[in-house]
Amino acid sequence: MPVFLEKPAREIADPSIDVYGWVASEAPAPVIRVAANGRPVRHILHDRPDVRRTLPGLGFVAGVYAPLSVFDLDPCDRVDITLSCGAEATGMACVLSPAIQQARAADATLRLAARDKCLSILVCPSCRSPAIRAQAAVCGGCGAAFSQSTRAINMIADQPAPALQTDNIALPPDADAARALIARVTRDGGWVLDCGGGRRAARMRHVVTVGTTDHAWVDLLARAEALPFADGSFDGAIAVALLDQARDPAARAREVLRVVKPGGEVLAAVPSLRPADWAPRDGADIVAQALAGLFAGGGELIEATLPTGGPPFRLVQALLREYLALLPDAARDVLATTTVGQMAITDGDPPGSAPAGLPDACLTMVRLRRV
Repeated sequence: MPVFLEKPAREIADPSIDVYGWVASEAPAPVIRVAANGRPVRHILHDRPDVRRTLPGLGFVAGVYAPLSVFDLDPCDRVDITLSCGAEATGMACVLSPAIQQARAADATLRLAARDKCLSILVCPSCRSPAIRAQAAVCGGCGAAFSQSTRAINMIADQPAPALQTDNIALPPDADAARALIARVTRDGGWVLDCGGGRRAARMRHVVTVGTTDHAWVDLLARAEALPFADGSFDGAIAVALLDQARDPAARAREVLRVVKPGGEVLAAVPSLRPADWAPRDGADIVAQALAGLFAGGGELIEATLPTGGPPFRLVQALLREYLALLPDAARDVLATTTVGQMAITDGDPPGSAPAGLPDACLTMVRLRRV
């Protein structure tokens, strides 16, 4: 069973690592795995007709694509990548370039600063008492205890040891509007809350990221309905893809507003595929109105931005990429090798979770000022 790794290069010069290879097997459904420094990495299978032509006698041939980030890995100066198919395996040892090692060091410094900020404003999410003993994370008011076995500060009392699930995270887009808000707020030393815990291209100065999954970009684990921060702790906040799949989006909106100082800016966004030119002629949009309405109790609307839609292929591509990333391995492999024509005539939905992240062109956004 041939197994071959084609990429990345022997020297890693970018934080994002795209692993490419191919596998072939006599078995119709072999077990395929990708790992980096021993950590499993989710992968996507795709057709490789060039390999199929070279190996016509084998029943299973597929290309393998596995994206990962150096920031997801424990501190290291090299990355050992392995690709296996059944009992066969191959490996590649890659060194991190000096620039990437510096980037990792800078990331660690920013992460420590964000952790210090969290500890300085921490309150109990249950009783709002500030009497939290940092090392043990026990509330002196109500006695709630928060196990600290994770890389991020854990403030979810009934989740004692949240698992590291880096490969199954819904990743909201790194929107231009979000980067602009961060630049405005942090320019004068302010702090921004990124509530949702999505992956970014790089960690940013004076940004605290809150999520429910312990991965490289999250500073604190908490539920958005009960943020463990004192009132008015942040100068701005971002809530991208935070409200659209919540049981109580209004509760999340109230919490985001509560922890932002009066006059602070809040950016909220939800996925929407309807482009702006489909909206009514008077500019009204029910999604934007509903989104702004969630913050009506303490937020003054500055502007609403409807999705531009972008090129149709970009929307389809983004949906498929996110859908594949969230599917179980077996379902993902089946869907990844299904043609567009086959999907078009399939009745019902393929198995798996709905897509989570979308590009900026698919977002309805509102910008508000805390009053």
